[in-house]
Amino acid sequence: MAKLFDDFKKFKNRIALIDGKKNITFKKLIIIFDQLSNILKKRSLILILCNNSLGSIISYLFCLYSNHVVILIDKKISDYELKKLVSLYKPNYIVSNESGIIKNVKKKIFKFNIFDSNLYSINSKKIQLKSNLQLLLPTSGSMSSAKFVRLSKNNLYRNTKSIIKYLKLNKKDVAITNMPFFYSYMLSIINTHLHVGGSIVISKDSIIQKKFWDVYSKNKITSFNGVPYVYELLFKIGINKILKKNLRYVTQAGGKLDETLKLRLWKIFEKKNIDFFVMYGQTEASPRISYIKNNDLILKKGSIGKPIDGVKIFLKDYKNQKILTPYLEGNIHCIGKNVMLGYSKNLRDLNNCKNSEELNTGDIGFFDKDKYFFIRSRAKRICKIYGIRLDLEDLEKRLLEYGIKIISVSNDKKIGIFYNPSKKVSLKKIKEKVEKITNQHSDIFLFTKLKNIPRTANQKIDYNSLKKKL
Repeated sequence: MAKLFDDFKKFKNRIALIDGKKNITFKKLIIIFDQLSNILKKRSLILILCNNSLGSIISYLFCLYSNHVVILIDKKISDYELKKLVSLYKPNYIVSNESGIIKNVKKKIFKFNIFDSNLYSINSKKIQLKSNLQLLLPTSGSMSSAKFVRLSKNNLYRNTKSIIKYLKLNKKDVAITNMPFFYSYMLSIINTHLHVGGSIVISKDSIIQKKFWDVYSKNKITSFNGVPYVYELLFKIGINKILKKNLRYVTQAGGKLDETLKLRLWKIFEKKNIDFFVMYGQTEASPRISYIKNNDLILKKGSIGKPIDGVKIFLKDYKNQKILTPYLEGNIHCIGKNVMLGYSKNLRDLNNCKNSEELNTGDIGFFDKDKYFFIRSRAKRICKIYGIRLDLEDLEKRLLEYGIKIISVSNDKKIGIFYNPSKKVSLKKIKEKVEKITNQHSDIFLFTKLKNIPRTANQKIDYNSLKKKL
């Protein structure tokens, strides 16, 4: 069976990764992989505490190339959450570029240095891992939940090949890490570019920093990618920063982009003959499901487009029957080889993985007479802020563990936290706990005192009413 990165040996002296003054060729990657394979002689479960660094990314590439199972976690994870994950999943190895992060992990033994990161052995026991399992990604952005999306080798390979096809990627393409690499959108950019022999420029800097744009210009980036917030920032700091002569195409995913902003971007890119793709997906789909590009963005305003190659999108009504009539709303489902193996909550789930191939996205929408799909609303209480997906229901439950009762809503630009004033629970404490659970700064939250929770006629919480207060 074909898998990701099969052709690495063919690319030889082509540059795979660029990090400052370090250029890592595909040949050098293979040498590093061989060194690691001499240490990891049996298929293992490896937890990587990630950031946009050479060591993190090479460790990830090694796991896929050498058929190990990898868990990707934001390195901002708290000591408590890390210990909980280690207890639940019992990984054989941990990769980290900060020894302080894993100081409380017992029985760690240094094994190998991978540039700015170290490989530690923490569990020598053989773990039963399903043969098709490859990657575990968190379901709720950086909320450090123990629940993961399980992706197979074939999931990743099929989705990668489909993305390469519609973006027409080739070995001359160069992308830059302007999003966290453990985020499924950024991960798919890394997978697709390297699979065809292209290059990834590694940057830890924000797009508001001059250093980022110096690196961007120097390395002749051909593809720029971003979540809605990235493009909002670009209009504030200067959209011309990305419009270099080497830029071939631009993509947007990770949430709904404002239609006015989308129109402005389309006009700019059309004048420069730059392709503009707006994409829809979910981590559970490895992650791309559909896309729409160029003129269709205007002709089919608000559409998520048509499914990518190898994927079928369809609607089901409340009776779970397929909807065959245009403009009737229903739950959006998709079928494809890119759909996950299901979720995991602990180590036992890693030896019991079956392809469902059908995914209920949790979004409600319709299709038009030309079979373009549109989203009306979300069935689940999931929001995307700056491309990071947060489960609001999970956030409320986690806060209750600290004795904090809140109601949360989102308009995909801000998350509203509504709380009842109390002597026991101060606003300062609420902010601290929200930041700890989500690993996000409190600036993306709007904290509002609310004595009475608005309710609908059937006494359910009136979330629409609360959204109007954002």
